[in-house]
Amino acid sequence: MNAAEHPHATGTYYFFNLGCPKNIADAGHAAARLEEAGWTEAETPAGAELLVVTTCSFIAEAEEESVDEILRVGAARESWQKLAVLGCLVSREGEKLRGLLPEVDLFLDVHEMDMLPGFVGSVRNVHAAERKGAVRRASGKLFTPSHLAYLKIAEGCSNHCSYCTIPSIRGELKSRELDEV
Repeated sequence: MNAAEHPHATGTYYFFNLGCPKNIADAGHAAARLEEAGWTEAETPAGAELLVVTTCSFIAEAEEESVDEILRVGAARESWQKLAVLGCLVSREGEKLRGLLPEVDLFLDVHEMDMLPGFVGSVRNVHAAERKGAVRRASGKLFTPSHLAYLKIAEGCSNHCSYCTIPSIRGELKSRELDEV
């Protein structure tokens, strides 16, 4: 059965979020962009055309958890479902992942996550948005409890501590403009 034949799948998505609050906030922005493009959130992974795994790579254990989740979701998906992997692990190990995880249909790093609708549009064989720079929205879908929301006021870090990978993954510190926040 393909996505068009599945009664609840066409234009639906489901997120599996791993990692820190920044990653969850980024996932919320990506989901909001999907919804702006006409997608709706599925109640369960089984009813979603697009399965999205957001990843972490801050420490080795986080990378292992991310890869395990990608493999778990990839093994459980149906042939009509598409799998997208987003986030820090893609930023850090993207080329290596592409060779090791053929079950993944799309990889987007942290700077491309907001462009998800444009990329999955072409996977779905419908009008694909032009590939433009990511535009951060002031609001997004919440993947947090209803009493809690993350607000990103900056991205990256310029400290370059010897134990930290954030600058290599998310870039130098860049604050958002006050009117954007």
